[in-house]
Amino acid sequence: MENDEKKPVWEKNSRGFWLTVCLMLGAVAGWLMFHLGVLH
Repeated sequence: MENDEKKPVWEKNSRGFWLTVCLMLGAVAGWLMFHLGVLH
């Protein structure tokens, strides 16, 4: 437990970190698909 502060955030809270990453990637992908669909 004393080494917890030295761990990177994705090891300390991996589930929340990867959930946030997946949500951000999904939002960016949806935004890109929407704008590409509008532009073409």
